Amino acid sequence: MNDPRFATTFRRLACSLALGAASVGTLHAQSAEDRLFDRLDRDGSGALDRGEIERTPAARRNPGLFERLDADANGLVSPEEFVRARTNAREAVEAAGRDAGPGTTMRWDVDGVERTALVRIPELAPGEQVPLVYVWHGHGGNARSTARKFAIHEHWPAAIVVHPQGLPTPGQLTDPEGLRSGWQTKGAAKDNRDLRFFDVMHEDLVGRGIVDPELVFSTGHSNGGGFTYTLFVERPDRLAAIAPSSSASGRHRGRGLPDMPVFHLAGRNDELVRMAWQQATIDHLRRHFGCGDPEPWGDHPDCLVHPSPKGDRLVTCVHDGGHALPEFAGGLFTRFFKEHARSVRVDRARAGWTTPAMRAPRVTHHRFDSDAAGAEVSYHLYTPAIHDREPDRRLPVVYWLHGSGGGLPGIGPLARRFDAAIESGALPPCFVVFVNGLPQGMYVDWKDVPVPVESMIINDLVPHIDATRPTIAEPEGRLIEGFSMGGYGAARLGFKHPDLFGAVSIMGAGPLQAELTRTPRASRSRSEMLLDTVYGGDQSHFHAIGPRALAERRAAELADRSLIRLVVGDRDETFTNNRGFHRHLEELGIDHEWVVLPGVGHDPTAVLEALGPGNWTFHRRAFADALSEPAGSTD
Repeated sequence: MNDPRFATTFRRLACSLALGAASVGTLHAQSAEDRLFDRLDRDGSGALDRGEIERTPAARRNPGLFERLDADANGLVSPEEFVRARTNAREAVEAAGRDAGPGTTMRWDVDGVERTALVRIPELAPGEQVPLVYVWHGHGGNARSTARKFAIHEHWPAAIVVHPQGLPTPGQLTDPEGLRSGWQTKGAAKDNRDLRFFDVMHEDLVGRGIVDPELVFSTGHSNGGGFTYTLFVERPDRLAAIAPSSSASGRHRGRGLPDMPVFHLAGRNDELVRMAWQQATIDHLRRHFGCGDPEPWGDHPDCLVHPSPKGDRLVTCVHDGGHALPEFAGGLFTRFFKEHARSVRVDRARAGWTTPAMRAPRVTHHRFDSDAAGAEVSYHLYTPAIHDREPDRRLPVVYWLHGSGGGLPGIGPLARRFDAAIESGALPPCFVVFVNGLPQGMYVDWKDVPVPVESMIINDLVPHIDATRPTIAEPEGRLIEGFSMGGYGAARLGFKHPDLFGAVSIMGAGPLQAELTRTPRASRSRSEMLLDTVYGGDQSHFHAIGPRALAERRAAELADRSLIRLVVGDRDETFTNNRGFHRHLEELGIDHEWVVLPGVGHDPTAVLEALGPGNWTFHRRAFADALSEPAGSTD
């Protein structure tokens, strides 16, 4: 019953009775519920029948309203059912409101004073953490108008965006009486009420487990930009980058500054915060970062990056305007924050080139030097028992590609499955390479950044395995296989390199659609993050290097030489896209096995259990030509 459409129905119902719908996050008192129920209960029976509900305009607009209210299906709506439905409706409104508009109002008690902020939280998957952006209004401003002007929530839907509301504050340049809202930019940290507000608010949001603590940003205009500079100095451990507008930081020039990226936007005709003051702040930052000559940044003619030995820490944009926030500011700030977020994710990804060793029978952990990655890369290897007895015997190789998250826990169970199949004779002896594709590597070379997952596998790992193990180093001796992200990787690597892999096993694969809008078990926020991080935010690039386009370009070659299997459960959230991909291959004339597993969801163990012994039939077919020679041949 917790359905946004149901919430809309109740909101309309309340409005039609002149009681009004509650604002998001606000609960009606019980007396209000009683009054609404009594108004509907025309016969005073203490329960609502179908006729009483269906007389309302809301019910006429929403067929089936009575059935949704009558939870126990006894033909009457009790007061308890009514109240429960109203509560569920409000919760649905709140959930829907998180992903629409600039956000909803949140409240905190800070030293006995209620402080508020307009907060937009995107749709999130369980355990997902996303960037957070604080947007501070100028003196005399407010949270909602600032949200409209900056529009960070529109430019970056995947981020949590917070627009705090200031309190009456004497201004340095205007409003000395303190009649209008603003921020305290001076005073010791312990005495600054707005730093305390930031601390309480930030600890609450981070404590909810939805914020990526390494990707917290701050921006603001005028007095809000000044407070952003205050946070820059006073709370550097909580921020990743800042983007102040039309502000200066004169009182901080004598203090040590953090090595944090800064985007400073200024109007050269600013008559309130004079350009000379802002230029002094920019010059101080240039000296602090040791910047050289500036270079163009992006496609805005006024934006410059000031390179330094510490990295591209400073970007400036000095436009021809005055003190007003230009309409392009929010887009530029968001680009700056996104670029930093991507650099953090790239660093995290590169740190994952080596993984811990997983212990399992006949599985060993190895590292090798990858020229493509510019680092050591790890992998796990299953070696069949026959290799101990016949160390020179050449064996085929299965390259297993894990799903998102890294797949380390699955290595042991998978290795035991392969081992049991080999020992029973269901599967010919083979090596199994458990590839390290990074937790979100997507088995592609990331666009414009040094995370070359595909090149590492194709140019370095496969040759390394052939050089260090007695393999059948031909396409007929290699099968590439994977589940979920790994299924996507098997499809694109197998289709792109049929000269390396003679067989391709694609299981529960995703994303196989033409545009990256959803991935298996991921929210829209995570999908957007993935598109930005791996594919440079470019949908056309995602499509061009994906399995669909590769199948089109390689159709004749794949139809001629590759053995292909496409497996998915009919309860898998990727089923529709897998079925579409199956039809795409059919239209291209690419022969393949299409296996639908009844009652199976997005679960690799369930997929393998459902396939049963028949799973190994595909592997035997894949290696049939490679094993047609005498078993001991080394030619």
